[in-house]
Amino acid sequence: MVNPVTFEITINSVQGIIAITAPVVVIGVAWGAIRNDVSHIDRTLHDEIKPDLKNLRERFAVVETKVDVLWKYSSAPISSPRQLNERGHRVLAESGIDKIIDARKDMIIQEIKSKSPNNPYDAEKFIMGWMDKEFVNKFPETERQIKDGAFRTGEDELMVLFVGGIYLRYMIFPLLGFSLTDLGKKTISS
Repeated sequence: MVNPVTFEITINSVQGIIAITAPVVVIGVAWGAIRNDVSHIDRTLHDEIKPDLKNLRERFAVVETKVDVLWKYSSAPISSPRQLNERGHRVLAESGIDKIIDARKDMIIQEIKSKSPNNPYDAEKFIMGWMDKEFVNKFPETERQIKDGAFRTGEDELMVLFVGGIYLRYMIFPLLGFSLTDLGKKTISS
């Protein structure tokens, strides 16, 4: 029979302290390096990327405005006052937005008049914004009709509402005391 070999390891107190503190020191150094890297990333995000994102947002807003102007130009060329072109007249006739507006004319006129616009610019801006953002909220039953009109014309809902806004402006301006042919002068208010 073979005798098993036995080893005996003796660790004195200095070696024990080194064995315990070495991993703690290594972990501490690693933690410090990670913390430094995270701090550097935080500074980079705050000092370099955040200002670039703000600049990007501002530039995107400018591009969005320009695209919106180009989009509107496709149905009502930019001039003062804006007039519907051939495409705009086609959308007006085929979408039925004129009939949708006519059916609610009294309520719409009351809504617009309650804002008391002081000049043609403010009046047009309010009318166009109201058509874009509030019309369907105010008259939810029209949403399906507007979508159907958009489908018939091959346009989107916003284009139908934009063309409706131009139509509505022509209807309401005289009632507000503004003339599209004599801009800048206020006539007698109704």
